[in-house]
Amino acid sequence: MKNNIWFVTRSYPPTKGGGPFVRKQQVEFLISKGYKVTVLTQPQAAEIDDTNVVIIDHMVSSRLLRYMERLCLLFDYLFLWSKKVADYIINNAQEGDVIFITSGGELGFLQKVQYLKKYRPDLKVVMNYHDLLIYSRYQGQKSFSHPHLPIDFIERKNISHVDYVITQSNRMSEILSEKFPMLKNKISSMYFGIPEIYEQKKSPSKELIKLVYIGTMGKLQSPEVILDALKSLPGKIRKKLNITFIGDFKQNSRIKNSNLVEKISYIPREELINRCANEYDYAIVTAQNIRPLETLMPTKFYEYLGIGIPVLSIVAENCEISNVIEKYNFGVSVVHGNKEQLVNELINIVEKYDVSNFRKCVIENRNLLSSNKTLELMCDVIENKLN
Repeated sequence: MKNNIWFVTRSYPPTKGGGPFVRKQQVEFLISKGYKVTVLTQPQAAEIDDTNVVIIDHMVSSRLLRYMERLCLLFDYLFLWSKKVADYIINNAQEGDVIFITSGGELGFLQKVQYLKKYRPDLKVVMNYHDLLIYSRYQGQKSFSHPHLPIDFIERKNISHVDYVITQSNRMSEILSEKFPMLKNKISSMYFGIPEIYEQKKSPSKELIKLVYIGTMGKLQSPEVILDALKSLPGKIRKKLNITFIGDFKQNSRIKNSNLVEKISYIPREELINRCANEYDYAIVTAQNIRPLETLMPTKFYEYLGIGIPVLSIVAENCEISNVIEKYNFGVSVVHGNKEQLVNELINIVEKYDVSNFRKCVIENRNLLSSNKTLELMCDVIENKLN
């Protein structure tokens, strides 16, 4: 008989974004394999029409709790919510049930694992790190620099009660094993994988090479480094490049005020996929060059591969995404903040590289990163590695 699975996550469709999309895919796959899955989540932006989803309300306004976190009065705005979730599981779970926790960088339900295990030691807990916790430290660095209560000791205290850890990248597994030696024999890295394969129709143009950046344009991403490189390009090279930013570009004043690039605030998902497949030669992924971001393997990267579009990554040195791009020849990778290297690679994109070769490698090798393989590995953990 299959275990019951309690799937704990702060965000779930219809909330938009790569994270909720992946979690929905994980839940549907587990159900297809015969598991009874109950999703426990907080109220979402829109109503959830799903019989296997239980909404756990906040005890007070989540906006107030977020404000208290920013004022360093709380470790995590999900603290009270996590307590309610833990109590719900304690009172409703059957012996041997599996608690599957997701984290996109927030402390979230991890902070209540010790509490859960105190009252229900019979339950098995799997922690799925989508990202390193943003306020924890690795070699003295953390992802966000603004003030926050230190959470490393809470992470350490609770992670020791987790039965197995799944990460999104090999580098993340290495870092967590280094930080928490007790995880060494109970951790696996599993790429999210490519969820869907789309037909790619675009033929490369020798006259104009089109690149697109899609998504958040905040401090962690700092995609404005592209503007610095464009300014340093010879005029004849710059004329052959067309770069479009799609997303909330108003959050980044330099991109908002730049006349070197095109900007679009929002495009519906289906239209966006169609445009990527038929208009753009490269998709751009950026992230600051700091140690915690070496683990980066964003959901959008897999979507780009599914569309069949090569990737220009501008990321941390030794970043996982760079290793994958170089291994499979999926595009071009440079270190974020190295303007000279980025300028040289943009010149190579125009004068040297054949985008058709990159695209061919993407289409021929992307099945090696299929999400079905990842999901099968997830089932293997639940069935074979929790005893």
